[in-house]
Amino acid sequence: MPYAPQSNPDEYLNRDFKTQLRSANRCRTRDGLLGKAAAFMQFLISNTEWVKSYLQHDSVLYAA
Repeated sequence: MPYAPQSNPDEYLNRDFKTQLRSANRCRTRDGLLGKAAAFMQFLISNTEWVKSYLQHDSVLYAA
């Protein structure tokens, strides 16, 4: 399925997640990748404003 945040708003989170996993310190092991993924999810838990920003896009406002 193509990238289509207008049809599937969770694509905004997926984009940020994948970008974080591909960022500067690339992981060479499965455990390293899992750790990086868990760190990003912890970041989201502690940064509610970041999560709210996913819901502020024009294509998502219809759900408010």
